[in-house]
Amino acid sequence: MSLRAFLFAAAVALPASAAITPYDARYDLELTTASSTTGPRALDGILEYRVARSCSGGWETRSRVMINAVFRDDTTSANERIFTSWESDDGTQYRFAVQTSKNGVMVESVKGNAKLGKKGGEAIYEATAENGQKIKVPLPRDTFLPVAYQEAVLNRAARGEVLFSGVVLNGSSTDGPRVLSTSIGPRESDFKAAGSPGSSVDPQLLGAGWPMSLAFFRLFEKSDSPIFETAMHQHESGVADEIKQTFSDFSISAHLARLKRVPKSDCARG
Repeated sequence: MSLRAFLFAAAVALPASAAITPYDARYDLELTTASSTTGPRALDGILEYRVARSCSGGWETRSRVMINAVFRDDTTSANERIFTSWESDDGTQYRFAVQTSKNGVMVESVKGNAKLGKKGGEAIYEATAENGQKIKVPLPRDTFLPVAYQEAVLNRAARGEVLFSGVVLNGSSTDGPRVLSTSIGPRESDFKAAGSPGSSVDPQLLGAGWPMSLAFFRLFEKSDSPIFETAMHQHESGVADEIKQTFSDFSISAHLARLKRVPKSDCARG
């Protein structure tokens, strides 16, 4: 299964823009469909996601994914991935770090940064282990960082546009950025999330929004078939819910279990 792909999709789908209230959310994960021959036959987990203003300006995000999977050969896998990032308000500077553990053993630890300009930019990935190797990835002109891309999508949705695509750098994969194509449905004035049983959700962070479908492609690979696809409801508040991610041999649904506002930090109050 592609935990890395799942995290990339979640991180791109969920960030807030400069006009949106910071929030803290938790989603319950479940296996929606499975192949009869490959991939997991059972799966559950959680996705925790927090986005908040930084004292130094910009947006700080933190996500934590925990997935327990059982495969066709009855082997099991317990995966945890923690991803943090900071993005400048103008969408030109980015820092990120990711740690992945499998069955309690760390299998990946990477940090990096990126800078963008009018002609493109560069992302640098560095393994945090001793003598970690640095990987430099060129970024094409008009590359988006996650918050900047989400803000562009929301602006286009508000204008009634139905399709938007762009190159997006998230940092969770050393393969580099992805090409992300977003299809935007008609605005719904009062969408209510179903949520998980016993969920604790601030209703003021929900409401009007748009159904959206996102297709993810590798930038440096020519293919008409996406790596994976995501369907969700995107609220004007910046919160995403009713998320379903479809891979080649299985699909995962994410249901809101907790949603609350993040209070202003002491430095922000000043």
